[in-house]
Amino acid sequence: MQEFFTFLYELFIGEHPNEAALIRNEVFPSVGLLTLFITLLMVLLYYYGMNSLSTRARFNYTGYWIGVMLVNAIICFVVALNKIANGLEVHFDDYEPYFYYFAVENAFYSIFFFLLFSLIFKTWSKHAPYVPFKFPMR
Repeated sequence: MQEFFTFLYELFIGEHPNEAALIRNEVFPSVGLLTLFITLLMVLLYYYGMNSLSTRARFNYTGYWIGVMLVNAIICFVVALNKIANGLEVHFDDYEPYFYYFAVENAFYSIFFFLLFSLIFKTWSKHAPYVPFKFPMR
């Protein structure tokens, strides 16, 4: 799992010039797993919490889906920024641009995983099986 997240995160931003080993061994796996877990929870909340518990379809529009996806991306951005700063024991005043690049990349991956989990779990939703789009057809 560590190699997967190392490959994923170093794909665009590269490795940290000073603390590459620490980031690869501790930060990347924990942030990656947290991002997957948070994103899965948000998808389940949207499809089975917001849309299935109500007696009528209130949130079965793409706009609500995008809103939940953006909230998920913001949460994952903050988690990544916090984890890398805590892992390197750096205070807010000393954040490097690498930290922000990593957090933005993590937010984009959370959007990708949100779309992927949506394709998996939307089929069984009571009111939103076609959000964000009608694929696969029932």
